[in-house]
Amino acid sequence: MLTASTPEPSRGPRPSNKLIADTHRRRDEDVADSPVRWGILGTGGIANAFVTDLRLADSGVAVAVGSRSQGSADRFADKFGVANRHASYSSLVADPDVDVIYVATPHPMHHDSAILALRAGKHVLVEKPFTMNAAEAREIVQVARERGLFAMEAMWTRFLPHVTVIRDWLARGVLGELVTVTADVYGPRQAEPGRVYERPGVYRCGRADVHVVRL
Repeated sequence: MLTASTPEPSRGPRPSNKLIADTHRRRDEDVADSPVRWGILGTGGIANAFVTDLRLADSGVAVAVGSRSQGSADRFADKFGVANRHASYSSLVADPDVDVIYVATPHPMHHDSAILALRAGKHVLVEKPFTMNAAEAREIVQVARERGLFAMEAMWTRFLPHVTVIRDWLARGVLGELVTVTADVYGPRQAEPGRVYERPGVYRCGRADVHVVRL
């Protein structure tokens, strides 16, 4: 998959916005002066969590949301103060105010959602798991590279401070030759009958969003 470089800790000025390549904005613009303009594709729980946390940062702002119904898009937009509301994913990815699409649809829809956005010329951040299989992942990478766009799985653990340290240790051979890695991610999970993942035929690969973090 295409990934951003792990940011180095810095006590100096904030890094420049390197994500946006073709929006007629200078590459050296500070993200505080030119925040990344996000379009939210999907209005479920993870989209709510993403936009809630996005509001705590000055590097980006949610400017548009797309759903399969106008009512859902409006409710989400009203909750978070999002200006542009779209009743279809196609309309969202065509929005000229959007720089990058956050794909927050159910897992089996990640591939199609990401391809839709890339073919509309939008960068993509795809929620975990990236896709349902390797072939789907390869196609997203291929389309992104062909169009010179950014595509990444929303693997937040990659950017945690301790992970930055571990990556540095591995690069410098501090830990020697690794032969076994054990990793666990734990969180209480109760059955939620109303969730889309509990519906028959929608989701058939266990807790892939959690398991992929371990990997």
